[in-house]
Amino acid sequence: MKGKRVLAWLLIAVLGLLTLRTAKAADAASFQMEAYAFPYGSTATVVATVTGSATWVLKTADGEVLCKRTADTDKKQQLRFAFPVEAHLPRRTELALYRGDSEQAQCRTLLFCDAPQNGPVWQVACTERKLAITFDSANSSANTKEILDLLDRYDAKATFFLIGRFIENYPELCAEITARGHELASHSYEHPDMLKATSQEAYRSIVRTDALIRTYNGDTRTLYRPPSGQSTFRDRAIARGLESEVIRWSVDSGDGFRDKTYANIIGRLRTHLHNGGIALMHVYGKQTLQVLGDILPELTAQGYRFVTVSELLIDGEAYIDEWGTQQPLHHEQTGVERIANRLSRTQANGGGK
Repeated sequence: MKGKRVLAWLLIAVLGLLTLRTAKAADAASFQMEAYAFPYGSTATVVATVTGSATWVLKTADGEVLCKRTADTDKKQQLRFAFPVEAHLPRRTELALYRGDSEQAQCRTLLFCDAPQNGPVWQVACTERKLAITFDSANSSANTKEILDLLDRYDAKATFFLIGRFIENYPELCAEITARGHELASHSYEHPDMLKATSQEAYRSIVRTDALIRTYNGDTRTLYRPPSGQSTFRDRAIARGLESEVIRWSVDSGDGFRDKTYANIIGRLRTHLHNGGIALMHVYGKQTLQVLGDILPELTAQGYRFVTVSELLIDGEAYIDEWGTQQPLHHEQTGVERIANRLSRTQANGGGK
C-alpha cells in the first residue's frame, strides 16, 4: 500500500515537472523589441532572450528561414540573429522565432524595410496652381476654430498634423476639422525626439496615432510629419511600412517662432509659395490668424487652389527625387525648382527650423 502511495506521488511529481517544463517552453523566448527597421541591402540584427538549449529558428510570416542560432545551455541568454535584408522582403513583415522543429512560434516581432535613401516629401511636381497649407499642433488648440472659419471663407482645404494626445484631448474639434472637409494627419503621439528614439519607441508612437486618426478619417492612407521635422531612417521606414507617406514642407512660414513678426511671416509666404508647394504653419502662432486672413485672398486672386496634402500628392506611380520632390515615375522633366535652391533662399531671409 505504502509503495503504491509513493508511486502515485512520484507520478504526480513527474506530471508536475512536465507541466512546468511545458509552461516554461511556452514563454521560452521574447524579442528585445517589438519592431525593427533596416534598409534594403543591409544586414539586419534582431535580438531575442531565450531559455532552453535548442536550435532557434527565425522565420518570416511566409515561412522563409532567415537565420538559425543554437543555445547550448538551459540558462536564460540573449541570441543575436543576423540576416541580409533583401529586396523581396516587403516594407513590413512579421518575424517569428521557433524552437527547433516546432510549428508554434515562441514570439513575434515586426520588421520594417525601406530604401536607404527614404527621404520625406518636401514638395510635389505640379504645373497647376495649387498648394497645400498645413498646420502643426502639439497640445494647444489655440486658434483652430478661427482658422477653420477663415479656410471656409475662401473654400480652402488644409491638412492638420496633430499629435495623438491632441486628438485624445479634443475629439469634438477633430471631428469638426474632418466634417469641414479637412485632413487629419500624424505628428507622432507626444512629439518625441525621433533622432534619439529606438525603432520600438517610434513604432509605438506612430501606430498609436494612426489608430486615433483612422477613427476620423476612416481606413484611408495616413500621413506622418516627424516632430520638429527631425527624423531618421527608422521612423520614416516604420511610417511607410504602416502605409503613411512622410511629409515635410517646402515653405516654413516661421509663425511657430515667437520672434517672427507679421512682416517676416507673410513675406516668406509671398516670396516662396509655389505650385505644388507645402506650407508649414501652426495653430498656436501669435501671428497666424492675421497672416492667414491676408494671404488667403491674395493667393486666391492669383489663381491658387488650396488642397489637402493627400490631394496634392501624385495619384499613381511616383518617386521622391534626391531633393525631396515627389515626381511622376515616367515624367522627370517637370520644371519644378530644386528644393535645395528654395530652402537656401528661405534661410537667407531668416527662416528655417
